[in-house]
Amino acid sequence: MNFLMYKRLFYALFVFTFQLSVPLQAKTLDVNNQIVCSDKMGNPYCQIGAALQAANADDTIKIASGKYVESLVIDKNIKLFGAAPSSTIIDAAGKKRVVTVRPGTRVQIKSMTLQGGKANKGAGILNSGSLMLSHVRVFDNVAELSGGGIYNVSSVSGSLYIRHSIIEHNKSLGNDKHNIRYGGGGIFNNAPLIIEDSQIKFNQAEDNGGGIYSVFSGRFKFSEGEIVAEKLGISAATERQQTMNRKFDIGAVSIKRSQILNNHADAGGGINVHGVLDISQSILSENSATNGKRSSGGGLFTHFDTALNLSNVLVSYNRATFRGGGIRFYTVGFGKFFNVSIIDNQVLKKFGQGAGLFVIRGKDKLEISNSLIARNFIQSQTISDCHGKIRSLGNNYLSHVKNCIGFDSATDIFKPLGGVDYLYQWDEGQSRYKAHALGGYVEHGNSVNCTGVKGKRLSRDVYGKPRHLAASGGGVGRCDIGAIEFEESLPQKGDRP
Repeated sequence: MNFLMYKRLFYALFVFTFQLSVPLQAKTLDVNNQIVCSDKMGNPYCQIGAALQAANADDTIKIASGKYVESLVIDKNIKLFGAAPSSTIIDAAGKKRVVTVRPGTRVQIKSMTLQGGKANKGAGILNSGSLMLSHVRVFDNVAELSGGGIYNVSSVSGSLYIRHSIIEHNKSLGNDKHNIRYGGGGIFNNAPLIIEDSQIKFNQAEDNGGGIYSVFSGRFKFSEGEIVAEKLGISAATERQQTMNRKFDIGAVSIKRSQILNNHADAGGGINVHGVLDISQSILSENSATNGKRSSGGGLFTHFDTALNLSNVLVSYNRATFRGGGIRFYTVGFGKFFNVSIIDNQVLKKFGQGAGLFVIRGKDKLEISNSLIARNFIQSQTISDCHGKIRSLGNNYLSHVKNCIGFDSATDIFKPLGGVDYLYQWDEGQSRYKAHALGGYVEHGNSVNCTGVKGKRLSRDVYGKPRHLAASGGGVGRCDIGAIEFEESLPQKGDRP
């Protein structure tokens, strides 16, 4: 099942189902603690919890600007609409979880901040239903075990859709000797998850996945026993049993047009994945995995049973102590990289490996094409772009091939960097990279997947800009290698889609 099909499924859950199921008597309840209010009479209510108790299924609760010190439990289909993330704030004051979404519910939360939560799991949100977050800020929540910001747990109908939201400055403190059980400073995920046009930043995990720790296998079919168990409110399997049962439906966990920035953990500073993951048109930057002597996967860390797809993804300025400053990939799983740029990443340990990309185990299950891997260093001195075995599908650009097995001199470009690094330049005003006109990767991609204005398949780069056109200005052109397409001039500030 591809990403488009999953997106349609999520929209069916979050939009069409609401439209079809909302009864005629569905009403709107107002909450406003800044004016005269009453939790008994309503119109408006003082507390959100009081409005939730009074609401019927499929009602809408409109929450005015203000700070509401509450912990909410949602056990019915409901919409919670705030005024804006900057003005409508639900704060658990460091005592309880902010929001709990029960199984079998369909919930929309929009235009508010959820902060100050504390719980073993899911301090900001514990979701076991079908939840949509839109224009929501999940901020400053602390989980003793996993899911500082959000804990998205597998259930018969559970799923999470995040759009135009920010998950930031959350923490998960759980740690175990096997280094697989706990994590997800921003998000711990074990269910279908789609993230679009959002930022996951400045989150921390003691163990796995500073930004995101995802262990979902892509499994949608549940046994009769699991269905009965959920109805009874019990779990039919341990987290570890669910985690180990892998079926690879790669679109079940998807990140698109989003940024994973400045997150920190022991394994997988930005993302740690133990199942399926599809990332496109996104950036993993300035994440770090430096908690211990063998901390690895500064930007991204994969476990042995992972199915991973990266398309138009920039992996830059990430750091790890030991292996994989940018990405640490385990080839017992499988992966595909297309139009990926792995640049300016670093391994801190002198005898570390694969500052850009480290591939563990000697199997060629990682396929790479149209990708740029360059300018990655061990201790800021030794170039170490790649370490391990991959399978090249051609049109890749590498500045250093030592310890890399599987690239092809007939179809890939090997070009050591000289005194001037004609790769990407950092544009401070735009806070983004731009491709350099003299880069050896410009117009050296595979033309099959790059079309012009008249073509049927016009792809875009990581910044949403169209891929390169032919010299005539139309028709089939050759894409640049990597995540960023060369532009004659940068867009004006605010012009980014």
